[in-house]
Amino acid sequence: MAQHVTPTKSNLINARNSLRMATQGYDMLDLKRRLLMRELAGYTEKEKRIEEELRTALAEAYDVLKEANVRMGLERVGALAASIPEINDIDIKFYSVMGVEIPIVRRLSKPERKPHMSLYKTDLSLDEAAFRFSRVTELCMKYAEVLSAVERLGRSIRKTRTRANALKNIMIPRYTKMTAEISEAIEEKERGEFSRLKAIKKLVENK
Repeated sequence: MAQHVTPTKSNLINARNSLRMATQGYDMLDLKRRLLMRELAGYTEKEKRIEEELRTALAEAYDVLKEANVRMGLERVGALAASIPEINDIDIKFYSVMGVEIPIVRRLSKPERKPHMSLYKTDLSLDEAAFRFSRVTELCMKYAEVLSAVERLGRSIRKTRTRANALKNIMIPRYTKMTAEISEAIEEKERGEFSRLKAIKKLVENK
């Protein structure tokens, strides 16, 4: 008998309860896995879209920057670029999807299309480059947000699948076999006792 369990009605009840809990656990984990897979599919599509937008925005920004370098010179552009303030107002919050913490990355202030340097000996192409790279920054934050979500969802799906497979392939068959063996042993024992009682009754009647 599986795990040498004594064939008693108490152990049969425990085995049936364990089987029911393992089956319910598998159903819940399988549902969670399917919901996370659907969520992951949406983020994967978003990742592809933002990646393409980012690639296009970078190419356009570099083209405008090259134009500014030609018009103003590398040294002048480099010196003016140092006056552009760093972004230090990024806020990261989280929301839960089936127990998975998904990040939301946002800037607290909106990017403004205004010059950050003196207009003396500058060209409009430099302002345009600064604005386009600001757009690149926004896309980078969105891309980082989506990549993090994809990685977190994928990790949770793998863990959920592993746990579900353990229940499906190990625990459920184990308790199914245990329940069947205990039931069979109890039935066999009851048949033996019934036969003995019948034999005893017959002996008593014959006296």
